[in-house]
Amino acid sequence: MPSTHITRPFVPIAVLVSGRGSNLEAILEAIDKKYITNGAVKVVISNKPDALALDIARKHNVPAKVLDDQGLPKISWEYDQKTIEKLHEHGVTPQEGLILLAGYFRILSPEF
Repeated sequence: MPSTHITRPFVPIAVLVSGRGSNLEAILEAIDKKYITNGAVKVVISNKPDALALDIARKHNVPAKVLDDQGLPKISWEYDQKTIEKLHEHGVTPQEGLILLAGYFRILSPEF
């Protein structure tokens, strides 16, 4: 009988966060416990410099980046372009990766 094992491609993951990081922690723990085996978080990006999620990322040895949005409107293509640049720097693209909004308090522009 042929094997029914399905091989899935590896998926680079980015997580956009704004707060405590409870969702991020659940994602990272699922990867650590091998519940998620075909992906890894390559970068965590926050719009808030004091987001506790950044500490969680660092604790898991995941690059933690801040793109402060203070004074910017909730929807900003200019800000989103900077976010996309950071995603690309860490090998995460919409075509070849997964971008998770985990407690992210911004609204992505339609162009994103």
